[in-house]
Amino acid sequence: MKKALLPLLLCSALTNVTLAAEPGNSRTNTHKGAYAGLAFGASDYDDGELFEQLRVSKSHNLTRLYGGYQFNRYFMAEAALTSLGEHEAKNTQVDIDTTFSALMFSVIAQYPSDFGLAVYGQLGLGLVSVYQEYHYINPNTNLIEGDDDESDGAWLTGAGLSYSAPQLEKLRFRLGWERYYHDTDIITAKNGYIFRDSQQQKIDVYYLGVSYRF
Repeated sequence: MKKALLPLLLCSALTNVTLAAEPGNSRTNTHKGAYAGLAFGASDYDDGELFEQLRVSKSHNLTRLYGGYQFNRYFMAEAALTSLGEHEAKNTQVDIDTTFSALMFSVIAQYPSDFGLAVYGQLGLGLVSVYQEYHYINPNTNLIEGDDDESDGAWLTGAGLSYSAPQLEKLRFRLGWERYYHDTDIITAKNGYIFRDSQQQKIDVYYLGVSYRF
């Protein structure tokens, strides 16, 4: 609950600061407003040695829906729902398919130029969800199948570049990187048996997105 409330408190504080610092500034108002966007990219999964006896597909495609509110030229608050792809871990006895998704709330600070280009940094909290399907042959040569759902808190850091052309000022393109940190319980396999384990895991995200400001 504390993790869930922190992004809301950050956004509230950020709103108060920006409104107090720049009242009635018409130049700032041209940069204010809600926005929504779509992004595509790739994810790179670091399992933290949870699958040390298995071959793991580390990279996969991702899709993202995101949106938020820009307070001025420098600060915005954002929510993002991301499908992080399916990663397969297997050997001759075990096949585990793990699908990750995330709902994150972030504060973004950017440094804009006069040419529409901006450099930004990002910090956020949220939830990572994991869905797994597994098939394995136990030491008695019996085929065991099943699935499992787990969710846990996560936090992220990020950075990137964004660009808005003067003739298309409501559209903004973004090239970004993010890293998710979480320790969600994962079903894994070792010495012919499957079991649940937890270690800190990381997912790196690289994406290209476009958003529209209302």
